[in-house]
Amino acid sequence: MSVPFDNATTQLTTLSAAMRTWYHEKFPSMYGRFGKKTNRNFKPSKLRIDGNGCVVQVSSGNLYGARVDTDINGDFPTPRAHAADSYTVTLSETAASNDMRRMALSLQVTHMDLKRKANTRAAAEKFTSELVKQSMENIGESIAMHRHIDSTAKVADINGTPAQNDNRLFASCTATPAANTGARVPIDGGSIAALPAHLVLDRYTGSTRDGTVEVSDYNPRDMSVGLENFSTTTNTIDRTVSLSDLADNDALYISNERNKNILSLGHWFSDPTSGESFFDKDRSAYNGRWLLPHKSGPASSTQFTKTHLDDASIQMGYIAEESEGGYVVLTTPELEQRYRNEIGADVLIQFPSSEQKGQLIAQYGFDGNMYRHPHLGRVMLQSDPFCPANKIYGLRIGDWETLFAPTEGGEHGFEWLPGTEGMWYRMPSSTAGGGNTTTYRADGMLIMCDICLDPRQQFQVINVTAT
Repeated sequence: MSVPFDNATTQLTTLSAAMRTWYHEKFPSMYGRFGKKTNRNFKPSKLRIDGNGCVVQVSSGNLYGARVDTDINGDFPTPRAHAADSYTVTLSETAASNDMRRMALSLQVTHMDLKRKANTRAAAEKFTSELVKQSMENIGESIAMHRHIDSTAKVADINGTPAQNDNRLFASCTATPAANTGARVPIDGGSIAALPAHLVLDRYTGSTRDGTVEVSDYNPRDMSVGLENFSTTTNTIDRTVSLSDLADNDALYISNERNKNILSLGHWFSDPTSGESFFDKDRSAYNGRWLLPHKSGPASSTQFTKTHLDDASIQMGYIAEESEGGYVVLTTPELEQRYRNEIGADVLIQFPSSEQKGQLIAQYGFDGNMYRHPHLGRVMLQSDPFCPANKIYGLRIGDWETLFAPTEGGEHGFEWLPGTEGMWYRMPSSTAGGGNTTTYRADGMLIMCDICLDPRQQFQVINVTAT
């Protein structure tokens, strides 16, 4: 600037120490959450698991005793009966025998944090209240994500050679990670939505744990994820460690969860292995295949067409003469778009319309695109970012339940364990004789397992791609 401004006395310059900075009254969240589309398919069971588990009994075969003969005076055929079987969901405090999974969460604050009153002049949010609110959102989202992965709890695989984490587009990143660069990697074998910013992951080569990383961001444009080395000692990012050892097909698991996942959709739709114990049954055996949902689709990776859905529907027509209750079809956003393009807008209707509210499918809270299929009945088409790539679920409404072990909780069966002041308790000092500190902690948990009451009525189309 020049004279006369240089000689002026202004409030923003001469009296800058007297100025105050104003803050916007809103405190928007930069990251949303997913999971509602998955979780609404599961209803809490009316059973309360107070014993050592739950036995689900089924009629595993009908009576087929009728016989035709040319001799109208001949002997009557051999009397026969129907068949029955069951599977058992075991609740055990021995981890190796237990089918139900605990999901736990803890919070830790200070006495000052608990005593502060909500005041926008002091902070943008009520810290402790927001922690509790975010905890419930985290539980719901985490349950949904875990429902889609199998019992190993693998979230995704690294796809290709990693680069430095210096750009949100993988193709624009500098090659070869080094110290202080982090790493950016394309992923496959899982949903990118399951890798949100701030999530801590363990990375494995086969069964060997190589280290721990934290997600910086993900980009759905190129399905790449930014990773930073994470110190489990300090619980912070440590960029001094290079991630150059990351390699193609390394696996990513949420920290400390490998082989501990919730038994849910990913477990029910997994391929059977010889000698397995699937809720105490071997689905590969001739008498255990009634536990298998139907799988359809091409033998190798193929772009999805309407024919694939037609094939699955025809095949389901050989499993049940009529289907009651309707289906929810869940798949990735890419395949959902391809699905709508293939089916055609002329057979899709927006749901719920005024005349359809109150119908069975509306009671589950679905909205979106629906059409009526001659065999499957009402079909609700839903995109779910947690769905596994290149697959389409067909879930019959009403067949999926969640078993909870005893809790006093409400939403998602989650409960905060009792403390000395509500759910909060003072933590003891690490110094001998130091008494309790001004640090408070709260611990919460749920124990759950998902069951299917009619596995054969569910279907999955596999090996289909959007492009």
